[in-house]
Amino acid sequence: MSSDDESLEQAILDSFSRLLVENYCIIASSGKLLDTMRLSSIIVLLFADSFITFPEEVERIWKRRFTGATVVFLITRYVAVAERITLVVSVFLPTLQDKRYDLMAIQRIRHDTLTDISYLMFGIFMMLRARGIWGRGWFPIALLAFLTPVRTIVTIYVQVHYTPIAFGSPLYGCGALYNLSEGALRGRIDLYVVLRLSITSKASSISIDIVVLVLTWVRTLGLKRESRRLGLHTPIVTLLLRDGTMYFLVILFIQVFSIVSSVVGSDFVLWDVWPYFDQV
Repeated sequence: MSSDDESLEQAILDSFSRLLVENYCIIASSGKLLDTMRLSSIIVLLFADSFITFPEEVERIWKRRFTGATVVFLITRYVAVAERITLVVSVFLPTLQDKRYDLMAIQRIRHDTLTDISYLMFGIFMMLRARGIWGRGWFPIALLAFLTPVRTIVTIYVQVHYTPIAFGSPLYGCGALYNLSEGALRGRIDLYVVLRLSITSKASSISIDIVVLVLTWVRTLGLKRESRRLGLHTPIVTLLLRDGTMYFLVILFIQVFSIVSSVVGSDFVLWDVWPYFDQV
């Protein structure tokens, strides 16, 4: 075994506790929780949302006219579910160091592809939202069209600069190996560059959310003035709840928290695993 292999193995063992918590969070954010004695399934977060809202989806989507918006919704929804299933499967793969590399590569490629599509569809969904609430002028849509592919492009760039690895006993699952030392793994980018690229990609998503949020508020204030002119007294809080402000504020909080978690890293394990919930 080379010195590089020994260093990598030691780094993985040193991070055992953090990696174990990461696996728990991947499962929890997907819909399963690992018990210390057995694997028990519980319905949470993404899978819970899919099951609970499916009857409403049938009524509002499947029973109505099929449009481009329908395609965007279905791809966005089910690509996210498929991505999370792939990630959960990768967590439970029993692997040995440097063994079953082909399986690791297939799992990572499948997961990366679904993630890229998910990021792209998020931007397209926001463009449709902006078009629906704004309804005039091309500049906001053009701005969102410019920002939408940024996260996908940056993510793809990072994805082509790592090597899939098997963690090996006592861990399960797949990992990604970046440049861990000066001159090692020629052609790879180091972790500091990965961090900066990650922040850039998430900042583009935050920008998209802020643009849509501002457009929503401008539209809502316009409706408030119009209702006042007509003698209708609708509380501003009611309008903000109806226009989706809370939804976009939650997305904004998650994205900002995700950037903070990327910067803080493993100093506090919650910060380090938060991005798994950001993906949901």
